[in-house]
Amino acid sequence: MTEKISRLAKTNVEKTLSVTECFSNNLWNMWQMSMGNMTWANERMEQMVGQCLEKRRNAIEEGVKLADQVAKQVKTDQDNMRKMFTETLKGTFEYPENPVINYFSGLNKKMMELSPKQDSSVA
Repeated sequence: MTEKISRLAKTNVEKTLSVTECFSNNLWNMWQMSMGNMTWANERMEQMVGQCLEKRRNAIEEGVKLADQVAKQVKTDQDNMRKMFTETLKGTFEYPENPVINYFSGLNKKMMELSPKQDSSVA
């Protein structure tokens, strides 16, 4: 009977070891899968962050280019306005018979004539 118990105990120990080994193998496989998933997620996040940084870098470069173009356009527009203003003034003062110039010239002369009279009346 002890031999029967001994064989039964041996069989139970073998079954227990077999189940424990299977459990350990499954646990190991699950751990490997979890680490694989975490590695994949980490790589994917690194890719996404890299893409965001690249988009940010491109946006900054495009913004700098746009600002440069706007500054050049403003400079060109200022030069054009200056030229137009100069041409307008030249055109205005080239013709002494211009009624606007004659009016302001006459007004200026009248002010100069009245200015000494006002100075003497104040004193």
